[in-house]
Amino acid sequence: MINKVEDSELFRGIFESSVEGILVVSHLGNIIKANPSAEKMFAYESGELVYTKIENLIPGQFRNNHKNHRAEYANKPKSRSMGKGRDLWGLKKNGTQFPLEISLSPTTIEGNKVVIAFIIDITVRLAADKKAAVNLDRMDEAQSLAHVGSWFWDLQSDEMSWSDEFYRICGLPPGDERLNPKTLHQFIHQDDGESAVSAVKYAIKNHTPYNYEKKIIRIDGTVRHIRAKGKATYDTNGKPLQWFGTIQDITEQKETESILYIRNRALASTASGIVICDAQQPDFPIIYGNEAFLKTTGYDRVDFIGKNCRFLQGEDRGQNDIKIMAVALKKGEPCHVVLRNYRKDGSLFWNEVSITPIYDDKKVLTHFVGVQNDVTARKMEEFFKMGQSHVMDMIIQYEPVERIADKIIETIEAAIPNCMGSILLLKKEDNTLHKLAANNLPQGFVNAIEGVVIGPKKGSCGTAAYLKEEVIVTDISNDPLWEDYKEIALTNNLKACWSFPIFSSNRELLGTFAIYFNTLRKPLETEKEIMLNITQATSVALEQHNIGKALQKSKEELATYAEVLENKVAERTVELKEIVQKLVESNLSLEDQIQITKAAENSAVTSQELLATIFKNFPKGFVVVVNLNLEIVFIEGEELGELGFSDLANKGIRVSEVKGVQDKTLEKVIYNIGQTLQGEHCSFEIKVKNRSYLVNTTPLYDEDKKITRALIVHNNISAQKEIEIEIRKTLQKEKEINELKSRFISMASHEFRTPLSVILSSTNLIERQNAPEQEDKRIKYVNTIKSSVKNLVAILNDFLSLSKLEEGKVKAEPTLFDFIDFSKSLVEEVEGIKKNGQVINIVNSESPIQVNLDPKLLKHIVHNLLVNAIKYSEENKSTTLKIDTKNTKLFIEITDQGIGIPEEDQHYLFQRFYRAKNATNFEGTGLGLNIVRQYTELMGGTIDFQSKLNEGTTFIVELPLNLMKNEKITTY
Repeated sequence: MINKVEDSELFRGIFESSVEGILVVSHLGNIIKANPSAEKMFAYESGELVYTKIENLIPGQFRNNHKNHRAEYANKPKSRSMGKGRDLWGLKKNGTQFPLEISLSPTTIEGNKVVIAFIIDITVRLAADKKAAVNLDRMDEAQSLAHVGSWFWDLQSDEMSWSDEFYRICGLPPGDERLNPKTLHQFIHQDDGESAVSAVKYAIKNHTPYNYEKKIIRIDGTVRHIRAKGKATYDTNGKPLQWFGTIQDITEQKETESILYIRNRALASTASGIVICDAQQPDFPIIYGNEAFLKTTGYDRVDFIGKNCRFLQGEDRGQNDIKIMAVALKKGEPCHVVLRNYRKDGSLFWNEVSITPIYDDKKVLTHFVGVQNDVTARKMEEFFKMGQSHVMDMIIQYEPVERIADKIIETIEAAIPNCMGSILLLKKEDNTLHKLAANNLPQGFVNAIEGVVIGPKKGSCGTAAYLKEEVIVTDISNDPLWEDYKEIALTNNLKACWSFPIFSSNRELLGTFAIYFNTLRKPLETEKEIMLNITQATSVALEQHNIGKALQKSKEELATYAEVLENKVAERTVELKEIVQKLVESNLSLEDQIQITKAAENSAVTSQELLATIFKNFPKGFVVVVNLNLEIVFIEGEELGELGFSDLANKGIRVSEVKGVQDKTLEKVIYNIGQTLQGEHCSFEIKVKNRSYLVNTTPLYDEDKKITRALIVHNNISAQKEIEIEIRKTLQKEKEINELKSRFISMASHEFRTPLSVILSSTNLIERQNAPEQEDKRIKYVNTIKSSVKNLVAILNDFLSLSKLEEGKVKAEPTLFDFIDFSKSLVEEVEGIKKNGQVINIVNSESPIQVNLDPKLLKHIVHNLLVNAIKYSEENKSTTLKIDTKNTKLFIEITDQGIGIPEEDQHYLFQRFYRAKNATNFEGTGLGLNIVRQYTELMGGTIDFQSKLNEGTTFIVELPLNLMKNEKITTY
């Protein structure tokens, strides 16, 4: 009994003092009992809830459903939470609704079934949950924006949790069960497994946080780069209790760094010098300069970073292009200029500069990019060609050799800056050198070397003349060749000298050409080429001067005998005037050829400038990066769209899979990429879709200095290739003209000298044969003079014929005549020049043969071929003149048994002034066969030949029988 009382009192105390609301409800839904907490919860007075319906405490919108739930519960009562998974709401007496949490427990009291409801007001808890949920959402959003995922690991319970962003970084939807403690290690990349474990062990050992980068592999196989941070809490014994940390997805950052690295490498590997200046700072300081800029200027980055580019101009600030550049920079506009700049060692170079302003998205000027190219060689060549052209004009116009020499010095000093030139002439009698021109050399030095005897250790010029080869002295103070002249040279601040011997066309030494410097200087290949060319021009001028002096001397000697030979000389005076006129006409023709050469040179210069303009704003082309599997991982450039290569990097295509490129080209590219991936730098040319590219490759290294990729830079050189072909054609044409000129000078000097020498010697002999009984000898010598003059007339006739042909003054004038009789008269005409025992046989298929051709032109053709057959055949040899007709054609064959024509000379036989190697000992101008061919073609015919060395030659001329039927061919 006492126990019952105690239990009853205990339960009553619990019922009355419980903080939870407690309702006892009958099976009919009536409230039998309510504790104070329930009454207070629903805002009722004490005892006011007893005998009311339970539905009175439920909001109206839930009451009907509640009755149904209560009926279902009465059929199957059991202890449980009410409304699992749903929100429950209560209704206060004042009509206010509030959230509830209810637990039901069925029981029986005095035989009646009742339900005890335990009720908790969860208003405060829900508010806190909402606030926590908001904070959690905000944290998830922040983690998502920063690509940072968090995690927590309770080492005591081995429970782990990950934030939503952690799942997303791993490529999983939040809550995905594929991420769990057992699978976590599978997400770490195999390359980083050991380093990850080492980082954690180090942190535990030293009680420090860890922070390192690693790679993870997602479920789909893609690789992501992350930065992992973590920290542990420890108990008093130093044992870790909990781990918590973050991971941040830095893949995009890594890719951006890779792209920037590639772009920087591409920028650094270009052949042009590139500088970037900050346009938002005063004076536009340099903030970047690539390797090509360093190489061109000789400066290190520490020398120019933070400075304005004007330091390259030194004291040379008066250039007009500097003003143009300053105006463009002030206006924020692009510009293109060519400046005189100076390297770190003080040497001058011509710098072609293209400046481009860079604006940001808000149209604010931020930087200037300058692309620079060293065009010193081109400028030197321009100056040289202009000067050389002027020199050649002066030579052709027979200006005094002193003026020509001064112009040559002026030309070389303009072409090679900061040099001083000199031309010394050789005096053969005592082997000494004498000044012809030295415009800017110190007079004291010029006086000291005047009359220097050629020999070893006689300075650069004396030694060059002695050795007959170029002598380059880059440092006079230390060179033994200058032992005798070192003091005077250094006194006049001369520190380097390059000297070249001057030769005539037959390799006879004429003098030396030299240039001096106030600095130690070694010649560039371009400068040596210029020196050799200007030396050749000097040779032509000096040789012409010497020939003029020789002719003047001969003229003075001939004047001595003017009274004795007055009558005969008077007759020849008219002929000599004609000769002079023909020579003038020939010189004018040569001048026209040189004008053509000048035009070709100007065309070459224009083509070169066009080529430079194409490259000045950064060469066209594209840049490619491939990995070790030869997959294209990066490609960029302005020509990609035209080539159809724009999306190659996005598709992960291998080099061998690129469409539109020939297999051989792909093989070449793949081979060179393989060499590059082994550490080599390659340079080669390819052709893609009719475009030529110069390809430069370089290996790319990772942080461990291992080659991971190859950079391939393609520069479009199609325009350069076309210009290169054009320049080669122009240079070939110029070379042919120069060769033609040289042959003419050599031939003319030789062929004129021989008869003039004969005339001179014969006149000397006539002077000595004064006795009356020596009349026969005087007649013999006079006949020799006549023969020599006749040879001169024949040579000049060839020149006149050639001149008229070039001017288009020769026209075929056909006349009807018998070619058989015509040929016989020609054979009789050459009877006087045949050698002993020589015979000419005429073979004809019919007689007469009537032709309607130009007899003058035909006479020249047959006469020249017969004379050649006689000239180049020995005594007792026969020559055959065969005449035949077929249909409307006349065929003339002249066969000799002479020396024949070497096979290597046969291709050039009809060229002007050309003579075969085995014919140089025979008189001739090298014009005869050229004129024969032109006369033959004027009459609509052709000429060919067959020849064997030392056996003989046959010339075959084919002409129309009636030229009047081919009038179109004769209109020249």
